[in-house]
Amino acid sequence: MQKNMYTYFICLISVSNKNFKGSLRWWLALFNETFETFNTNVHILQYERLKTDMKPELRKLADFLGATVTDEDIECTQALQEGQHHRKTSADDRVRKLRLVYDDDKMAQLREGTLKAEEILQKNTGTSWNISWNIEDRIKKNDTKT
Repeated sequence: MQKNMYTYFICLISVSNKNFKGSLRWWLALFNETFETFNTNVHILQYERLKTDMKPELRKLADFLGATVTDEDIECTQALQEGQHHRKTSADDRVRKLRLVYDDDKMAQLREGTLKAEEILQKNTGTSWNISWNIEDRIKKNDTKT
């Protein structure tokens, strides 16, 4: 079983190396094409903002969609937000697994791509965005909250 896992990770790394740059280009093109296609009719829902400020973020989303959502609906959503399917993995173990796939060069490219995405967002929304982050710090920070 251990040999199969090792082979799996080697294959994963190989595929990652082949597809990484193309995936990053595609991700950035998605930002550009979304704004070109929909102009200003775009609502950006950022996971981190949803987690830290759920009620106002849900209200903004409902307003954007033209959906009728009561305060009770939002209260219920907030109360039921946490599922029972969380992995029981330590931050160090998640970082170790992350580093199997993303070496320093890929992490730097991700950070650079994220900064480009922030520029696209700011250009098209007129609002400053902070979506760049250090994933390793984020994982460890979230673990201290639970």
